Formats: sequence, C-alpha cells, structure tokens
Amino acid sequence: MSLTTIRRLSLLAGITCLGVALAAGAGHKDDDDDRGRPGKWAESRDLDDDDDDDDDKGRRPGRSAESKNLRLVGHHDMQARSIYNGHVREQGGRFIAYVGYHNGEALNPMTGVVEPNGNAIVDVTDPRRPRYLVHIPSDAANPGVGRGARSLQTCASEELPGGVPGRVFMHREVGNDVHEIWDVTVPESPVFLNNVGPFVNGTHKNWWECSTGIAYLTNGRPGWNTRVMSIWDLTDPQSPVFIRDYIGLPGGQPGGDPTGRRMTSVHEPLYLDGKVYMAHGTRTDGIL
Repeated sequence: MSLTTIRRLSLLAGITCLGVALAAGAGHKDDDDDRGRPGKWAESRDLDDDDDDDDDKGRRPGRSAESKNLRLVGHHDMQARSIYNGHVREQGGRFIAYVGYHNGEALNPMTGVVEPNGNAIVDVTDPRRPRYLVHIPSDAANPGVGRGARSLQTCASEELPGGVPGRVFMHREVGNDVHEIWDVTVPESPVFLNNVGPFVNGTHKNWWECSTGIAYLTNGRPGWNTRVMSIWDLTDPQSPVFIRDYIGLPGGQPGGDPTGRRMTSVHEPLYLDGKVYMAHGTRTDGIL
C-alpha cells in the first residue's frame, strides 16, 4: 500500500466532523490570544477519566458525550456551517485540515460577509486550539455556481510524478457544477489556478491519486441517465489533461432503459494497491 494511500485512509476519519471531533480542551481557559477567533473555548473534563464523581452518576447512552479509545481535546464552531468531509495533512511543519461544506450559507466573521458554503482551511497543529485560517466560498472563482464544495483532495508537488518540492494543490468539486484546482501552498492565502474541464453537473465524490497524478472525477453528461467518471491527468495541476470517461454500467447511456437494474450510477472511486475500484449506488443496487 502506498504511503499516500496510508496517509489518506488514516487521516480522512480525523476531520470528517471537525466541529464534533474537536471538542473543548480539558482545563484550557480563554486567554488574550483567543480573542477575536471564530471559536470560543470552554473547560471540559477528559471523557476517558476513570474518576467516578457525582457529575457522572446516572449518565445514560445518548444523553451525554461518550467516547471509546478517543479523547476529545478541542473545539471550533467552523462558522456554524455543515461539514461533509475533509482530511488533515502535514504541511510546512504544521498540520492543516482541509474541510468540505454542504450546501448553505453563513456569516464569515473574518470578513463580515454572508458567504455561500465552500471550504475551510484550519490549522490544527495544536488540537486544543484549532485556528480557522480562511473560508473559500463556493463562488470565489466561478460566480454563479451552486453552493457547497463537499469533496476535496490535496497533493503536494513532491508527491506527484516528477514534481518539484515546495507546493501544495487542492482539488474541489463545487456546487454540483465544476471541478477546480487551487494552490494552497500558503494555507492562509489560497490561489485559484484553473477549472478541470468544462462546467458539468452532478459532481460529487472523487479521488486524486497523488502517486500517479491521475484524478477520477464524478459528474454528469448531457443526455446520459447516470453519472460518469471523467479521468484526468493532473500530474501538472496547472495543465490538466483529459484521458477518458468511464461511462458506468449498461443502461446509463443515452437511450438506455431508465427503469433498468443497471441504471445504478457510479458514486465514488477508490485507489488501492495499484487498482481503482468504482463503487456504484447509494440507495439502490450496490455494485463494485
């Protein structure tokens, strides 16, 4: 299993619900350095503490916070936006969380503007004191696109074939409309580079495999009955190269039987040990 794969599988779970997974640090009080930050800190005790005190008596499942083999240490309100997924990567001596939001909008207290949900970049080097660096609204590069940027991936230039060390790139799908590439080498100041292909529809879960530079991007196609998987070479993120479409199962093509069993749409790709697995279906027939 490649280092990139191990890193992704181990870290994806760490940030899926950042607003829940980083709860208030034990015994850590607000100080002057915290003023003006979106998050607010409060005291809490370790949930795996074996001390049996009066506060713990009578606790019942579902009525209070619980944990097993985990300890909640920090919290951030994430601007009260709904989180879909994300991951953490080590970058320039820091640990940076890249977070995808669901559809919606909220006030960005850092800009004073109500912004459509996009992506958050958060410094979690100190998990007790996560620091919200920037929110990238969904329409930051392409005005008029839908809200939300749920799925995202990052690759460092040295992880890509032939890449020169020193840069970090982020791919994100935006508002069911478009795939974008950003330069996030300086997490506080992300820079838009380009769109990957034309505007589409039905963008959703994707996989950018850093070790090969190949990206597997879900989206719709005019006239097709199901999503397709567009495959791109993003070895050079500034110059995407289209390879081919994976059209899914028989029945999805134009003119296919819209009631047929094989209408199950491709939902998510996964790269593991040199193979790409295409998962089809969510609430319908599951096919791999």
